[in-house]
Amino acid sequence: MNWVNFRLEKVFIECERELRNRDIDVLPWPEDPFDIAAPEAANTLFDMVRECLEEDAGKVFQKEYIRPRKDANFRAIALKRFDGQSWKEIAQELDVKIPTLSSFFQRSCEKFRPQLMQCIRE
Repeated sequence: MNWVNFRLEKVFIECERELRNRDIDVLPWPEDPFDIAAPEAANTLFDMVRECLEEDAGKVFQKEYIRPRKDANFRAIALKRFDGQSWKEIAQELDVKIPTLSSFFQRSCEKFRPQLMQCIRE
């Protein structure tokens, strides 16, 4: 909170200096200050990555899986993690050991980093 107050004070001082140099008698103010529309909520990084995984263009994320379990693919595991499931829950559901699951997930994240970054930029 101290940082926020410090930053706010600095911004206020900068604005004051900028306005002082102009010939402005009154600051512009909307007629009804409570009638200002809130900006649209931007998609979060979490939302963008999740959307990319759900769309899975070309099914590239589904093609990467823990052999011989095709249902234990990167897309399915990532979406389960996004839904808040623990490694233990996912491991039990897919009948895969936790270290195997976690290691596969980390390797896949590195492998698919370029595709996920591309989804975020679009």
